[in-house]
Amino acid sequence: MIVVSLAAKVISTVRASLTLAEAGHAREVDIPSRSALEALITALFIAQKESVRRAKRWAQYAVLQKARVLKKYPDLFKKPEHLKARAKILQHAGNLKKLFPNPNFWASGLGKRGLRDLAEDVGMGWHYDMPYWSASQSTHGGAIAVDRYLDLDADGNPIYNVGLSLRNLHGELALCCNLLARTLVMLNDVCKLELKQICDDLAVEYTTVFGGDPLQGDIDSGQR
Repeated sequence: MIVVSLAAKVISTVRASLTLAEAGHAREVDIPSRSALEALITALFIAQKESVRRAKRWAQYAVLQKARVLKKYPDLFKKPEHLKARAKILQHAGNLKKLFPNPNFWASGLGKRGLRDLAEDVGMGWHYDMPYWSASQSTHGGAIAVDRYLDLDADGNPIYNVGLSLRNLHGELALCCNLLARTLVMLNDVCKLELKQICDDLAVEYTTVFGGDPLQGDIDSGQR
């Protein structure tokens, strides 16, 4: 159920990226794509092996996240039913704390330091180092992200790009299709949907449009 739920998030989030692309917001497409990529890496890691244990640990981590907010804002909820729920969450989080040696990452108790470890385990290390890293810059307000919004005219005057753009759209669409193809293959493997022929046909179609194999290695660097 958890793997399929994560797959649903991937599909829905990629759809949001495609909506941005169709509307001409190419500079922003990679921001939701990053979220979809993280969800897919997480789903693949959970589905890889020890699925019940990994899925349970992923779900338990949400309790720690809720408890963190409740501790930071103790006066957030004051109604009796809220106070009862609050006490229950805090007690539950206390019991689970030992499972998360690094409270900032859900799989730390499984010997993983961060998302990159998960990406390496499921054969998506390049995706983490390239599209995920690049989209992380876009998500935050650093110089690398802001650079795409600033150009100079012939006289050296700044031009602030707040309009529509098709910049790097081909590569962004390749990533979106790559994520969808991998998600379908994962669902077919996990749920036994007997969609191998469809997955194979999709891989051929991807190769025809973008080049490369959507399920092996990286995305053609010339596309991004």
